[in-house]
Amino acid sequence: MSKLAVGAVIVGTLFAASAASAADLDRVSISLGSRHIGKPNTLNETNPGVFFTWGDVIGPIDITAGAYVNSYSNTSATLTASYDFLEWDDGALGAFAGVAFYPEHGERALPCCGGFVPMGGLQARQGNLFVQVVPTRSVVVTFGLTFEVE
Repeated sequence: MSKLAVGAVIVGTLFAASAASAADLDRVSISLGSRHIGKPNTLNETNPGVFFTWGDVIGPIDITAGAYVNSYSNTSATLTASYDFLEWDDGALGAFAGVAFYPEHGERALPCCGGFVPMGGLQARQGNLFVQVVPTRSVVVTFGLTFEVE
């Protein structure tokens, strides 16, 4: 199956899941890019993707599912849980942890787990902008747009 077909299946599944749970869906985010600090410029830093967040699923914990073009220019899916430990009128600061599926490069990072790679870090939101800081062997900063669903 081509990368484009895999991506279409992942995004289609996410849209179907969000439509089924639209009453509970709190936020839709669109990733735009990343910056790999401390890594050579050979990695892809144009990372379009879409993410759906359901708020307060387990107490104050939010759950986010999404798909994006990863740093190796392949399609990845991710599932994370997050907690905002500081909130203000139009933004928040929190931590997140979860797992990403890297179908072609995940084994390189974590040979035991069939392409699944743990991920986590800090995230901030101000208005319709978001940023995440993900410590890896270096530091990856991701950014994009986020919209509340009413």
